[in-house]
Amino acid sequence: MSDIIGELRVLGAKLQEDSETRLKTIQEENIDQDIDTVVKNHSLSLSELSRALGLQTNVLKSFVNDAIEKGLIPPVLQAANKRHLFTLEHCHMITDLLHSSGEIKMKKKLWRDEHEGLASIMVASLKGGTGKTQTATSLAVGLALNVSEAKRVLLVDLDPQGSQRNIMQIDENDELMLTAVDLMLGDKEPDSDYQSLISAGHSHEEIVKASLFDTHIPNLKLLPAHPSDERFNAFAWQEIIDGSKQGGADVTELLKQKVIDVVKDDFDIVIFDSAPSINPLVWSGYEACNFVIVPCATRSLDWSAVKEYLIDLPDKFEQLPAEGKQIKGVHVVATMFEDDKPASDDVLMRMKRHVGDKMFNTTIPKSNAFEVAVSIHRTPLDIRKSEKLVSTRQLDKSTMAINSFVREVKLRLTSHFARTK
Repeated sequence: MSDIIGELRVLGAKLQEDSETRLKTIQEENIDQDIDTVVKNHSLSLSELSRALGLQTNVLKSFVNDAIEKGLIPPVLQAANKRHLFTLEHCHMITDLLHSSGEIKMKKKLWRDEHEGLASIMVASLKGGTGKTQTATSLAVGLALNVSEAKRVLLVDLDPQGSQRNIMQIDENDELMLTAVDLMLGDKEPDSDYQSLISAGHSHEEIVKASLFDTHIPNLKLLPAHPSDERFNAFAWQEIIDGSKQGGADVTELLKQKVIDVVKDDFDIVIFDSAPSINPLVWSGYEACNFVIVPCATRSLDWSAVKEYLIDLPDKFEQLPAEGKQIKGVHVVATMFEDDKPASDDVLMRMKRHVGDKMFNTTIPKSNAFEVAVSIHRTPLDIRKSEKLVSTRQLDKSTMAINSFVREVKLRLTSHFARTK
């Protein structure tokens, strides 16, 4: 009789090694003249940064030179054409200095100066293959890229597949990696890494904040997921059974209490990427969020599944501790739209007819730019035409849609979170 468990462990070790080798190869290929390609792609020239901040170029140049001379920011990069390049890290340091010093009157305000409260968005759908992870990731990157608003964004992966680790190029072997589930169950698992950190004298708040990974965008952090996170559902079902007997506590509040409430003052927007299922981990995301975005591919079967999901959603909300009262909006975004396919257009028309104003005007197209981006652990927003990784038409098609979607999301958030004057 074959030892199937042993064989699977050997296979798993080989697959893990392959994943690590591929990530390392991609990271090495991304280095261009000692500068990470993605970092370079998002760098701005002096004139571009001036336009982004709404300042005259000579005014900004004088301010930057003075800041460098005082050691407040590091020297900027210089491209092959001798243009100065400001990385996003430079841009955010300069933006913070401009607003804190008060030396120059800023026409454009920081997001947190014009909005109050934490906007938390759950990207969820019962149907798999709708572009849910791509939607969550592209939205997070798109929101974080605006240097004048300097939104502080946290992406929380609640899907045990852990795809965000790959897209954001997180090497879990570089350091101890804790997930949202590890933090939620930390005090209930005596032999966990979390408990080891507690025993070493670290507080829960310190552990949570240290668990957030940096990404290629300085104001975008990631709390990753791992296949072992599935254990939360087994734990939660047992707790729910026991709780129903005792009238006990609700485990679906743990994400909000143990993670989000701890970091809420450090971020402006949190985005949850959830698994395509209905289970306690997904319910935890609903309990912690105040907006839900439902991606739906413009295919007949996908729309049928999403319709059933939307029909059942109010009942799911009402079963949670907050009863869905914190939810400010549920909106649908059409994904994988093919403008040359009548069937795709027909489904889109049906979606708009039924969903009405809860439907985003933007449609996310089916484009190989998304496929290429994922294959090199990026989003389309991280690719430049000069790299020639994808056709200009396909790249423009995807990035224009993402940017339009981001603008719509910002408008809907502003209607609820704008500071009253």
